[in-house]
Amino acid sequence: ASPVQGQSETGEVRTSETRSTRDGVFTQEQAERGSVVYREFCSECHAVDWYRGEAVEWWDGRPVWELYDFLRNTMPEDHP
Repeated sequence: ASPVQGQSETGEVRTSETRSTRDGVFTQEQAERGSVVYREFCSECHAVDWYRGEAVEWWDGRPVWELYDFLRNTMPEDHP
């Protein structure tokens, strides 16, 4: 499967492999859905405080694809 493409504010076409976590890659609606999923599936093991400091800083500026791939390959399939 090919990476998803998007266009930046400058008109530059970027793929999901090159878009950064700082590129505003999701909408408010997607963020709200993600919040629901987090509360249902993630909060049991990952407290909100975990998402501050080094854990989040490590992802700063990294490609979105890396984050997706990491989550897909490391979270339990029966409890993503």
